[in-house]
Amino acid sequence: MASQILFRCSASSAARAGRVYLTDRPWLGIQRTSALRQLYTAPVHQLDKYNPKVVESDWYSWWQQRGLFDPKRVDAASDADEFAMLLPPPNITGVLHIGHALTLSIQDSIARWNRMHGRSVNWVPGTDHAGISMQTVVEKKLERETGQTRHDLGRHAFINKVWEWKQEHGDRIKQQTKSLGASLNWSQEYFTMDPRHSQLVRDAFIRLYDDGLIYRSTKMVSWSCALQSVISDIEVDKIPTEGRTLIEVPGTKARVEFGVLHTIEFPIVDSAALGPLSVRVETTRPETMLGDVALAVNSRDDRYKVSHL
Repeated sequence: MASQILFRCSASSAARAGRVYLTDRPWLGIQRTSALRQLYTAPVHQLDKYNPKVVESDWYSWWQQRGLFDPKRVDAASDADEFAMLLPPPNITGVLHIGHALTLSIQDSIARWNRMHGRSVNWVPGTDHAGISMQTVVEKKLERETGQTRHDLGRHAFINKVWEWKQEHGDRIKQQTKSLGASLNWSQEYFTMDPRHSQLVRDAFIRLYDDGLIYRSTKMVSWSCALQSVISDIEVDKIPTEGRTLIEVPGTKARVEFGVLHTIEFPIVDSAALGPLSVRVETTRPETMLGDVALAVNSRDDRYKVSHL
């Protein structure tokens, strides 16, 4: 005798979700029938044994064809029944990893829970261009395949290469996301370099600057010799050295000296008769000392007490 499983739910939920019947041999066929429309008939597979790759492959397209992830039309007066959420856009420098799977699973549970409560859910997907990270990846690929740099290729041609990378990896990320079953509204999919979103970012920064919430100033920065651009501190590769070391730096013909301790003496103006004439500072980065406007010393250091420094 075939077994029958009926999910218990409220009358309204049952009308929306329909009844679910599973045979005693589920791999022979799975069918869901809506109480409202017979159109809601799920894919059925005739298999000798359960094959998840085959069985699961049809579900997402079946959900999308019926618009199950699209937000419902609601009246302006019923904003309380709307729920919107943005998927943190993954970088297109690679593919999804377990961290993305965790975030997708949590957000998908939230989205489906709100749908179960009758709300209009709009979960918006997208991808991030990843800025310099993507540029670096594309440049390495270009050099590996053609031996050219972005300067050899030219700005316009290099941008086209970047968009080709985006198309390839953006589609791969999209398929990975779908394979996880994430109930996203793909009709509103975006890319952070799309003209509309780029303009919105510029507008936001201009407003923040005009309101005094962000500012521009002269600061010490991390400069990439290869990219010819300022980069974030988290993108700096730290190389430990012991003593004098010559390292090849991109963009330079000769190797650059690192790991040498330089001594700089700052003369003291109006030095006391018995006090020191200068303050000695030792550093492996003398280029930063040229920007110093003041020095601080330990007030308990006997060497500087006479000078009242």
